[in-house]
Amino acid sequence: MRIWLGLVLAFALIGSSAARAQPVAELDSGRVAGERSGDVERFLGIPYAAPPVGDLRWRAPRPPAPWTGLRPAVSYSADCMQNPLPQVPWKLQPISEDCLYLNVWKPADAKRPLPVMVWIYGGGFTSGSGAWPVYEGSNLARKGVILVTFNYRLNRFGFFAHPALMGQAAEEPVANYGLMDQVAALKWVRRNIAAFGGDPGNVTIFGESAGGFSVNYLLTMPAARGLFAKAIVESGGGGAHFRMTRSLDRPGVGAMGPQPSALEAGRAYIASLGVTDPTPAALRAIPAKEILGASAMGDGSGAPVIDGRLVVEDPVDAFAAGRQARVPFIIGSNTFEASILSPAAIDGMWRAAAPIQAKIAQLYDGYGTHQPKLVTAEFVGDAFMGQGARNLARLMSGAGAPTWLYKFDHVIEPLRSSMPGTMHGGEMGFVFGTWRSMPFPAMPGDAALSETVMGYWTQFAKTGDPNGPGLPAWPAYSAGDDSLLLFTNAGPVVRSGYHRERLDVIDQLPAP
Repeated sequence: MRIWLGLVLAFALIGSSAARAQPVAELDSGRVAGERSGDVERFLGIPYAAPPVGDLRWRAPRPPAPWTGLRPAVSYSADCMQNPLPQVPWKLQPISEDCLYLNVWKPADAKRPLPVMVWIYGGGFTSGSGAWPVYEGSNLARKGVILVTFNYRLNRFGFFAHPALMGQAAEEPVANYGLMDQVAALKWVRRNIAAFGGDPGNVTIFGESAGGFSVNYLLTMPAARGLFAKAIVESGGGGAHFRMTRSLDRPGVGAMGPQPSALEAGRAYIASLGVTDPTPAALRAIPAKEILGASAMGDGSGAPVIDGRLVVEDPVDAFAAGRQARVPFIIGSNTFEASILSPAAIDGMWRAAAPIQAKIAQLYDGYGTHQPKLVTAEFVGDAFMGQGARNLARLMSGAGAPTWLYKFDHVIEPLRSSMPGTMHGGEMGFVFGTWRSMPFPAMPGDAALSETVMGYWTQFAKTGDPNGPGLPAWPAYSAGDDSLLLFTNAGPVVRSGYHRERLDVIDQLPAP
């Protein structure tokens, strides 16, 4: 009997200990139970909005339905509707329109309000996921921050306009549903992050590629004011000659040439599906797979729209007029940004440079005659991202906000003979400390660089300044010396006037 009672007590104690180890958070919609792994707790697949399905397709996000009891939060949600990009090495989660969920990583047993970092993924506004292995948040959480990743609607589900949808609500924004999701996620963070030990008044938004563009939109959208305190843009454009925004009701000219208005593009696409009576109900009844289509990058989809309510102007114009949120700001780009562009896009950018092609040829060592592929990559990378990063750094610092500019030029050792620089997106594994998940072999020096990059990013989230103990000094940006931090194979070094003459010439490119 005593042995039996002892076993019962032992199992009870084990169960009690396991229950205590399971982290729980009390949210405004209900309680969630995450899981602990060593010194990090994570909560996955938390709904931040109602599923945008049925009558909620192409509507502003609604609050999630509350639940009772303890909701498990130990697995990722479905990804938003998308076709995989061929250059993305990670397998997607199952895709669904029911995809508006987020994930939280935090240091276990956090004792004080911690700074919060909210990541916005890239993918051309047509693909991406908060669950990609490269965004796993444990390493950043170990640096003393709380990390949030989330899904937002993509391609035609996230950016779509049609005349039939214009009258659905007198004051409701239209077209930019993916950006509406981003605002909704930030509002969820403001309401709920304290339940995880986070400080809702110390939120840093950061993103890469379309996520970097998104940060620029959020910096200039009235609806996002007050939802964050700092911002980091990784390869997020910013030049007057390369914009993603299209007009709701007027045709325009984008970086790749003429483009219809968002309404005309939507009308034409729905007509191509054979819908003869495009009422709102008929549009919402179209099967999701049919809306998605077969193209990875969509057909004119995935472009934020100046709708006059949520997005009132292109971010570059807002920065130029001083209408951006003036918060501490890090911005930068990589040295091989052209790696993401198609030959047609590269040719289009070169044609757009016709008025200054001769000068470009001089600065880029004989464009088209000497190592044409390498030189093309340099020019297009500068025009695509480098000049825009410097432009926004100048405008933000000129508006009085503390600003830091970087350039990423670290290439892992096995690829240095074949890779002219850091590919588009190549910095992400170092930012998250997940470089082992990248699709190439890594070396010990990569781990050291990753520690440095994570140190800068998390120090910035904590204090509004990337400089801190043990980190090489990174001077704030000023237009006077154009100083930036160059992440090289040997580590970070400060450079003044980095490629200034090249970027000054690209500044002269005509805006579309």
